[in-house]
Amino acid sequence: MKHVLLFIIFTVVTAAGEVIAAPEKIGPLYLGMPMGEYIKETGLKLIDCETHRLSSGKKIYKAEIVDLTLDRKSLCSNSDFDTVGVIEANEVGGVKYKLIHSGYKVGGFLESIGHSSKAIFMNDNLVSLEIYAPEVDAGTLAAKYGKPDYVDSREVTLCVNSFGTEFEDKNGKEELIWESDRARSTFRRVTMFQHDSCRLNRGFVDFYIIELRSEIELLDAAILRFHKSIQAREIAESPF
Repeated sequence: MKHVLLFIIFTVVTAAGEVIAAPEKIGPLYLGMPMGEYIKETGLKLIDCETHRLSSGKKIYKAEIVDLTLDRKSLCSNSDFDTVGVIEANEVGGVKYKLIHSGYKVGGFLESIGHSSKAIFMNDNLVSLEIYAPEVDAGTLAAKYGKPDYVDSREVTLCVNSFGTEFEDKNGKEELIWESDRARSTFRRVTMFQHDSCRLNRGFVDFYIIELRSEIELLDAAILRFHKSIQAREIAESPF
């Protein structure tokens, strides 16, 4: 059965009015919030990715800056820390930011609104908050904030059923987006295939993200410039 929930919701909300507002908060957490206030409000117990030692005495694994992407701004491995928050500091292309990842057993408000979260801070103010598996559906958001833009970035995938018949299906991202000059919020559904036949373990995950546009666009641009500079250097140094 195909997951077309976002498309169905979109066709319903097209009858709604224009965007009422681009959400800038989730409960007591709001964009522009000082990091200290965020930590106090969430009650998170934090460990530092740079200095924390595991029981083995080793440091937490942190990927290289080259591994940054627009959708992956966290480099620190946090899979072993479900009950605390892990904080990391990164810099790319002269743009500095801190990121706090919370596990799914942190308790308090964060645990009540989704499975886990990632909060990005620039100049110690909250510029992005991403909730994985949020406890809200797109219909509720549309009813509250008005008609969103619908963006379908899924790619067509060629599949084969149990009888050997080929058919096409889609794999990737669908998004409902609310925007203002200052902020953007996104309800994102990512459909994934775990098998070449597209029949086994087909599933999806949802995300809800609020962010300050200018700050996140600055960070995204720095990441893109960084990767372009690496590519240019590799081309220049290639013997071919």
